[in-house]
Amino acid sequence: MIRYTYSYKAVKKIITTDYMERKNFLEEIEDIDYNLLWVDIHIEKGEAFDDYMEVIEKFFNYKNPDPLREIRGRRSIVEKNTEFYTIDMAILKEGSLGKNIKWMKEYFIINKKVIISLSYGRSQVLDAIWDHIPSNAAAFREEADTLLYVILDSICDEYFVSLEDLEELVDNIEGVLIKDSSSELQTRILELRRKILKFKRVVTSLRTVTYSLISYDYDFIKPPTIKLIQTIYDNTYKIYEALDAYTDTLATDLSIYETKISNKMNKTMEFFTVITTIMAPLTLIAGIYGMNFKYMPELDNRSAYPLTMLFMFILIVIQIIYFKKKKWL
Repeated sequence: MIRYTYSYKAVKKIITTDYMERKNFLEEIEDIDYNLLWVDIHIEKGEAFDDYMEVIEKFFNYKNPDPLREIRGRRSIVEKNTEFYTIDMAILKEGSLGKNIKWMKEYFIINKKVIISLSYGRSQVLDAIWDHIPSNAAAFREEADTLLYVILDSICDEYFVSLEDLEELVDNIEGVLIKDSSSELQTRILELRRKILKFKRVVTSLRTVTYSLISYDYDFIKPPTIKLIQTIYDNTYKIYEALDAYTDTLATDLSIYETKISNKMNKTMEFFTVITTIMAPLTLIAGIYGMNFKYMPELDNRSAYPLTMLFMFILIVIQIIYFKKKKWL
């Protein structure tokens, strides 16, 4: 499915369309006199990258195999071609981090007048940007470098929103940690830590792309835009530092949790040790008088049994008083 947004050459107006079939897009785009165009392609289930080559080749001399194919170890990159540039990066699939964190590959093909973005499936982060594009006149004021900046800056802004979600999750865990120390809490801490590590990967992708754009000579990016992209790069460091702080907080929380569990175990073992200590002399007395010797003078005494039971009771009381004074009970 394809959607596109553009600005007219003659009129300062931004037009945004809904999703349509590629055949309809190719028919419509012939009659549009655009100044700047963004085409967003979502490759649906059952479709392939090659199905959209006709759309891409309409704007670019593009002869590349599927760039969205997962290549293990491939980093986010910006590549310069003869007439255009490509950006390969990872973005969040969902803006909210309440339950899960999912990321996806997003691919951009860019020249001075056209940006094509491609992905398998849809991203809520990109959808949010798309919804606000018509009200952002600055995005289409100049050439594609300005629009690219707005896209990357909006992605970064969405990450700050996700960062607030993470902060709330970390605060919730700290609140629960004070009141509870169940095994579920350890699972929550480890899951949130894994979520942060995934988020770091996505932020690193944005940081790598923005670093490339400000560090190398790309002729489609003008100096004023480079300064703007520099702010995005700086913001990725702020996000990264916050994620590091959350990771450290969770490591501390996990340490506190383990300490609480250890203390709880120690108290349990202390209690059972006291019980064992109380029972030890009673067991000794019962063992002595349980021996089957024929000549035991106490056995002939009619008061032997009640006196023994009384002695054992007094012994228990004395031990309990002693252990309470020592605060072992």
